[in-house]
Amino acid sequence: MAPIIALDMALPDQLTPVLDWFIMNYTGRIKHDGSRTRPRFDPNIWSVYTRTLQGDDRTNNHSEAANRRLQCAFACSHPSIWHFIDLLRKDQKLSDDDFAKCSTGQEPPQKAKKYREADRRILTMMQSAEETMALVAVTKFRDYLRINTEQPNPDYHKCRDFLFTYATELGFMPWEYECVPGKPMVGMTYAGSDQTLPSLLLYSHTDVVPTFPEHWTYPPYEAFKDIDGNIFGRGAQDMKCVGIQYMEALREILFENGQKPFLRTVHILWGPDEEIGSHDGMEKFVHTDKFRSLNIGFALDEGLASETDSYSVFYGERCAWWLKITCPGAPGHGSRFVENTAGPKLTSILANFNAFRERQRHLLLADPNLLLADPNLRLGDVTSVNLTKIEGGVQTNVIPAQFVAYFDMRVTPTDDFQQMEAMIAKWCKEAGPDVTFEFVQKGMCKSLTSTDASSPWWHAFSSALSEEKCAFSKEIFIGGTDARFLREKGIPAIGFSPMNNTPILLHDHNEFLNEGVFLRGVKIYTKIIPRLANLPSF
Repeated sequence: MAPIIALDMALPDQLTPVLDWFIMNYTGRIKHDGSRTRPRFDPNIWSVYTRTLQGDDRTNNHSEAANRRLQCAFACSHPSIWHFIDLLRKDQKLSDDDFAKCSTGQEPPQKAKKYREADRRILTMMQSAEETMALVAVTKFRDYLRINTEQPNPDYHKCRDFLFTYATELGFMPWEYECVPGKPMVGMTYAGSDQTLPSLLLYSHTDVVPTFPEHWTYPPYEAFKDIDGNIFGRGAQDMKCVGIQYMEALREILFENGQKPFLRTVHILWGPDEEIGSHDGMEKFVHTDKFRSLNIGFALDEGLASETDSYSVFYGERCAWWLKITCPGAPGHGSRFVENTAGPKLTSILANFNAFRERQRHLLLADPNLLLADPNLRLGDVTSVNLTKIEGGVQTNVIPAQFVAYFDMRVTPTDDFQQMEAMIAKWCKEAGPDVTFEFVQKGMCKSLTSTDASSPWWHAFSSALSEEKCAFSKEIFIGGTDARFLREKGIPAIGFSPMNNTPILLHDHNEFLNEGVFLRGVKIYTKIIPRLANLPSF
């Protein structure tokens, strides 16, 4: 649809009726909801894209040849009825003779050289169109990476303008919604043929984490591509790649099927502030009337790169528990044995957390001598904990009145949250009088998306991966994503970033993604999106 939009802008006024006639008859007009009116001639009737790529005859050739043959045979404008019947008999005999030759295994006559040459040129143009789409996809990816949406000052307005232009280019209806001024949720809608069915959501976040340019080989917002096709930039893996892969997959799908709508409506949504907790983004958006109006039945969100040939598919995620533990005590001079000081209390807390950490770590170790080890477990299946900050002390010879320790716990959803919190309370009590803990952040979403074969959504998703011969593992995400807010609303969501054979570099220096891996991801989404968007009612 993009070429038609461009043509509409470039044509002189006197030719506008010609374009209007073409749109009315062959493509349909874009309506306010992003869908198109039904054209007089469905694209499946007149589009010969797939047949041309496969080397098949284009559908109108035989009818054109038959028409020319009859015209030559009649040799007059007004034949008599007897002449007409006689010519039909002769034409039928020619057809019978051709059929008899085919039945005996005779090769049909070759096309004339000029027609074979025309076919070759057309096929070359079609194949170069595929190459052009790949070039466009990589260019869009790099353009998106060049937009600096780094926290704490992301350029959301420049990002929004880029996405609005992108949506219009593909013929989607763009919209925006701000839960907090200056932090837009940018949406695009492609209406389905049955808008009563729950829709498909393709989600990605627009912000990225801070960079330290002095540690980068190339500037983090230059989107430099090296000789091996590695594209460097903040957000290359987390997760600007996925948003562009959605869009370019849709471009390819709609190009091949002649803009035919899916059964279900597809919403492409771009959210702010995921990297700082989404408190002004998806966390608020899921409680709005606008969100409810989207009628989402299933969602895709981000995953992680995989360093092997297999892809990682995430059906749930660990909950972030950020703990602040305060250990008060008696102050005093550093030369004395003061009772009830903060130091021993902190030591007790650290000992218990570290012991728990080791028990969880051992569950993952591939050591047959460790009876607890389970080779089927992955990092998301256990609870991790790390000491991240300690506050306290005034100077070296003064015993402080308190120490404060901060821990980052990622609790797997299969753990008992009440028991986990009770265990922390017990450790604080054992550490000594007045030791307390509080949550800086406490995620409580235990919802998991079904990966059972009986789930229609999962079957559609996984069968598309199987069709593309993609090996994959089902996992619980080790960190947090915006999918948790959807799962809390009862919406099944899968985290998937099609990046295999790629080092995991999200939030790291020199974050990159190879263009071949990126384009392979686009191709995978061309299978996944139609399977989900055309899933019948169940």
